[in-house]
Amino acid sequence: MAFRVKVDPDGKPNACEIIGSSGAPVLDEATCFLVMARAKFYPARDAKGQATEGVYSNAIRWILPPNVSKTLSPKSETLTFILDKDGSIKDCRFVVTGANAEETMKGKNLCNSHAAFNEPYRNADGKAVTKRVTMKSSLELEDVEE
Repeated sequence: MAFRVKVDPDGKPNACEIIGSSGAPVLDEATCFLVMARAKFYPARDAKGQATEGVYSNAIRWILPPNVSKTLSPKSETLTFILDKDGSIKDCRFVVTGANAEETMKGKNLCNSHAAFNEPYRNADGKAVTKRVTMKSSLELEDVEE
């Protein structure tokens, strides 16, 4: 599967787009979720050497272990935290609802996996500001008339 990320002048991803699906929407969503949560880039440079917006494209090959169920169940995942002015993460919560929520949570501690967020957000004047960050992923199933 292939994806494209828009990168802001600070090297932070600000949008992710699937440009070649894996065929499994949950894996496509996971790719963008992980890229947006963890990726850090060197910013693109314009002709004058100034940092500018850029685009990064890549591909991932997902391989599921043989013991993973191929049946998908509806669920949602929400990661919320506050990125403070000093770049630290506070008030982090990871919530999973829906089928197999307990199994999904087992062994996951996404609150400790955001090393990419080590710099604060900045306002238009360049002043560090505190932001609440919310990342959501959901899997929905619907019947299709044949």
